[in-house]
Order: sequence, then C-alpha cells, then structure tokens
Amino acid sequence: MDLAGLTTVLKGGDDEAKGGALDKLIEISETGGFTNENQVTIWKNDELMTIVVGVVRDGGGEGLRERATKLLWRVSRHDDNKVAMFQKEGLIGSLLQVIKEDKGEARVKALGVIWNISASADNKVPLFNIDGLVTAVVEVIKEDKGEARVKALGAIRNISIAANNRVPLFNT
Repeated sequence: MDLAGLTTVLKGGDDEAKGGALDKLIEISETGGFTNENQVTIWKNDELMTIVVGVVRDGGGEGLRERATKLLWRVSRHDDNKVAMFQKEGLIGSLLQVIKEDKGEARVKALGVIWNISASADNKVPLFNIDGLVTAVVEVIKEDKGEARVKALGAIRNISIAANNRVPLFNT
C-alpha cells in the first residue's frame, strides 16, 4: 500500500486497521537503514503526519499511541526532518503530554523524538524555551531508571550544548 492508501486508512479505518497502517509506515521508515529517504518522504506527507500527531495527542485504541510515537522516533532520526518536525504544529505539545502522562513505551519513544530533534543546532534554544519541556524531561531523569531516562539524558545533553541554555539549565 502506498502513502496515500495508508493515510486513508489512518483517517477512517478502525483501530486494528490503523494499527496495521502505522506498522507498515514503521516498516517503510526502517527500510534502507538507520537514516534513509523513506523517512523524509513520510515526513513530507503533511496530511499523514498531521494524523499521526493527532494519534499521539489523543491516543486511541490498543497500542496506537505507542506505534505513532515509534514512527515519529524513526522519522526524527533523519537530519532533514529535525527542524521541520520541531516546527510541526502540535507535535512538541503532544510529545510533552505523552512524556508527562505515559509511563510506557510511548513515553520512551516521545523522549527519543525530543532527543533526536534536539540534535539540530536550530532547535536547541527553542526547545529549551518551551514551557514545561525541560522540567518534564528532568522529572523523567529523576524518576526513571530505564530507557526513558537514557533518552531524557540525551535530550538534556543536546539542549545544554547551546551556550544560551547552559546557565538557565543549571538553574532548572
């Protein structure tokens, strides 16, 4: 199935069909290695990504939020997507919501997206300035001992590289 077909399923399918569409998108995003042009192609489909961000925000049926955050984590690995992802309306707020509310795999992947997009120099200061983001990530570092903590530490490390963030971050 092509991206248009997968978009149609995500717009109107039942939860099982939506899960299958997200699984297919994850598979496509992995084809070709750690970073590949499929990740860019998926990200550039604005209608599709708007739907995926909505799934992250609203959840849905069994495992949909986890699959949606996993897809975003995969897509965020490509350097060409990092700034555009930061700028996507609703994305960071939806990820922040997941980081605050979820304790499972969706949280891990949401933190992975933040870690990946914080690698871009253009995103470091703006990410730091998002109300509640650094506080939520620091809370994960304090309370989690697993993979979520590793991804949170990676995000804080990346954000702290920006000179403008160093002193304010130290005071957080």
